[in-house]
Amino acid sequence: MKLKELLKHIATNWELSVDVSQEISDKSIENVKLLNASVKANEYGTLGVVKNDDGTLTIRLDDFVLGQINHRRSSNQAVDDKDILQLFNDIADLLMLKTVVQHNVSKQAINAINDDFGTCIRQISEMLENPLILFDLSGKIISTIATDESMTTTLESAFKPIHGESWLFQQRDLANSYGLKIHLRRLATAAQTIPVLVTSITNHEQSLGYLAMATVQTPLNAKVVTMLPMLAEVLGQVMIKQHVTLSASSPRDELLTMLLTEQQRSLFPAQFAKQHVTLPDAMVLIRCEPESGQSATALKERLKYLMTPLFKQCLFTIFHHQCLALISIGLQAYNCDSFKNKLTKVAEQAGCRFIVSNYYTRPEDTIAANMVCTRTSKLRDHEETVVFCEDEFFDLVLARVHHIEILPFFINPALRALMVYDKQNHTELVKTLDVYLESTCNLTQTAKSLFVHPNTLRNRLMHITELTGIDVKNAETCFKLASSFKVRAFLEKNKYVIDQSIPTTDQESDEFRLSDLDL
Repeated sequence: MKLKELLKHIATNWELSVDVSQEISDKSIENVKLLNASVKANEYGTLGVVKNDDGTLTIRLDDFVLGQINHRRSSNQAVDDKDILQLFNDIADLLMLKTVVQHNVSKQAINAINDDFGTCIRQISEMLENPLILFDLSGKIISTIATDESMTTTLESAFKPIHGESWLFQQRDLANSYGLKIHLRRLATAAQTIPVLVTSITNHEQSLGYLAMATVQTPLNAKVVTMLPMLAEVLGQVMIKQHVTLSASSPRDELLTMLLTEQQRSLFPAQFAKQHVTLPDAMVLIRCEPESGQSATALKERLKYLMTPLFKQCLFTIFHHQCLALISIGLQAYNCDSFKNKLTKVAEQAGCRFIVSNYYTRPEDTIAANMVCTRTSKLRDHEETVVFCEDEFFDLVLARVHHIEILPFFINPALRALMVYDKQNHTELVKTLDVYLESTCNLTQTAKSLFVHPNTLRNRLMHITELTGIDVKNAETCFKLASSFKVRAFLEKNKYVIDQSIPTTDQESDEFRLSDLDL
């Protein structure tokens, strides 16, 4: 775009004081950079912008000072960092820089298909010609990508927290429509301020972390303002694909991660002793699923605060973007109502749901415990805040059946007969039998739950025996009937339609494979 035309467009939103001679008015502009007063914009087609002490911006092209930008037309206030970023966004739109840089971004996205996360982030740094800093969601520095070690040290020193608050969150108001932030920060080893661009790394609106670019080597310009959020999107896709989590995990967190990835028990004692943590010999793994929109990292920190005082030992980690907790607990405590009550209270306070694994005693079984928790979380219609995997045993088994249409044949014929009888005679024999089994065949408790007289209950049970011939006092019979009720409930949860066609062939299936778990 010609300089004269560009300035004309800029003037619609900004108060300009410029004097453009005919000599340079026809020059083409391809980019705009933020410069120091002593630096010339000597790149062909590059417009230079210098921030002045009085809050105005000087516009330069080569050796020519064109004039200055005083303020936005919508405001009489001095130009601040947010305004500079907005100006660069406006110019990027006018120059259609998004189309210009799209080729490079697309090339990086293609390379990212096969490259690992580390290679991808280094290539992005090279493309932007500036060092990058990765932050987790809490504002802690995870990694610095720079050309040399001294630069890494300098940047990490400049970005260190002040009074316990992360540098990332000290300037919350500097946001624009692209989700970018620009900060002017004085580096420890240089008597100057440098602009730093920050954008969030997201995937389908899920926040994964933050990416910052310090303009140490190449000045801030409209092209990088355009590219950074586009490249951050590519980075987010790589993180999801490769299960990369930006988390400043502690060595204690890594202990649980080790249990989730290693099966060699011989490695565990030394690593746990190194962190002064007891290697558990009785435990449960808990899958912690947020229900109020918080990130896995934020949920982990909240649960650490709530759960640590309640249990003998708790370990937490983020594994495949999922918050997990390992609680050391004895068998008696596991089977007490107080354990579930504690978990229910914590889940309500943290705004999450717990999937609790089976109780186990071997640390190397943590991988299997995680698989079972993952499977349980995929079952339908979990209304409870705390779900125990052992309570979902039948549904977990039934979910592995290839054809759901075959399951009605496994409902006990006595139960099927009672279902037909109830429908024809408007009785409640099925409900009576269900409550009787849930009450562990206790007549008094069953009568109380059904709000009927004990004699009425006895008559109903006798009638069931007369209709079906089953002995409701026989333990094995009761187990078969209870199993049939589980199958019936599973079919109802999955909205099974009885009129669906029944398959005439059954696909061959291999033995149970870990790949079937879709982890």
